[in-house]
Amino acid sequence: MKRRNFLLGVGGTAIGGSALLGTGAFTRVESQRRAKIQVAKDSDAYLGLDGCPDSANSSYTNIDRDGHLEIDMSPGNSTDAGGQGVNSDSHSYFDNVFQVCNNGKQKVGIWIDGFETPTPEGEHGFGDENDRAVDFYLDGDETDSIVGAENAFPLGVGQCVCVGLSTVTKGLSKEEKLIDSNEIVINADADNLGDLGDRVDPDSMSVTGMCSYEVEGEEYFLWRVYNENNFPVNTNWECTGHDISGALDVPANVTRGTGDEPWIPGYYFLTDEQCDPIILSANGTEVGRTGIDPDKECEEFERNIIKHLVESGDKSLLVRDGTLVLDETSRGLEFNDANREQERPHVNWSINGTQIKLEFVNPTNFTWAFDYRVDGEPGGVDDQWTGDEISGEPFDGEDYGQRYAGVALGPGETDTRILHVSENVELRLWRGPETDWYIPWITFNIE
Repeated sequence: MKRRNFLLGVGGTAIGGSALLGTGAFTRVESQRRAKIQVAKDSDAYLGLDGCPDSANSSYTNIDRDGHLEIDMSPGNSTDAGGQGVNSDSHSYFDNVFQVCNNGKQKVGIWIDGFETPTPEGEHGFGDENDRAVDFYLDGDETDSIVGAENAFPLGVGQCVCVGLSTVTKGLSKEEKLIDSNEIVINADADNLGDLGDRVDPDSMSVTGMCSYEVEGEEYFLWRVYNENNFPVNTNWECTGHDISGALDVPANVTRGTGDEPWIPGYYFLTDEQCDPIILSANGTEVGRTGIDPDKECEEFERNIIKHLVESGDKSLLVRDGTLVLDETSRGLEFNDANREQERPHVNWSINGTQIKLEFVNPTNFTWAFDYRVDGEPGGVDDQWTGDEISGEPFDGEDYGQRYAGVALGPGETDTRILHVSENVELRLWRGPETDWYIPWITFNIE
């Protein structure tokens, strides 16, 4: 669970500091707290809030001294051009200000609880009686409000969406607060996944039948999905002629990119039946259909993807541009190599494009806990060691720090994780009985 704070200013004057509260620990947990939005120490799930990447309007967000996100449009956060708040007697839009991410373990719907605002004047087409003095909307579309449970937006695990805000100040004075309450609540709820409704244009998504290929005597069929929307789409597929179907969480902006073998960028999924056609839908609206040419032979990259999906047990795979490369300067490399040679806890890995297979190995009679984090996973969770320092060389005096995605291994156990990476992945061994067997971070980056 994360909580964040934001301020709004109009005409150079601050007109109401309000807390933006994130609720999470999905299935459903709500929290009401004033002023600050802070990370909840919840190892099961949490709601990620940050400035929207690659958006100029993310400059309205700041990280305060306590590590909390605030959205500040007051004179204390003026623009380079000298702007010190939203204009008076105007209607202002700020696209893609902050980002909401589902860092939990299940799909959730996100929305902002309703809050009290003054009613601006509605004249000259500038506003009407239904206008809010402040509203929050998705992905640059000011008509797509996420205020109210009825406007919930479905967000899959690991997916993010950017949120903008609008202000209507027609007829309002500088002294008038745009938000009456000191609290605004963002909800993340697995019991209200929302409705994509008209948010997805049928022409914005398509599916292409690639080819079929046998693995260990079984034939599998490969499909590729395109999503030209700037937000992730939770869609369903149906195999015509066969009673099989499934769900997909297609990331934003998966388009017909180019790339080098063996991994051509795209979003792929697998069936073990020939569908003619296979149909995609979003909330019952058909967004794409296709078949597979039975005479088409798979290219090498397609065979590699099919083999990977079969071996990993995954049904879908997102492939990005680039290749995952080990950072040879990683501090933990020499410690991992030494542990492997001396039959201590260690990690083995294999890389295929932007996917990495991690094998965590514990050949000892003790219990150990590894960490890994993908694409700079924000924050972490506390455990009983957080806040303490390691005692004994070679890491004497270093902080235990927080936990990230954990892999706990009992005596003689091995565990394998297959990760799909957009930017980087890091791993370490930083919990266990022998501190001189610890492994600092080892990093892999997309290049």
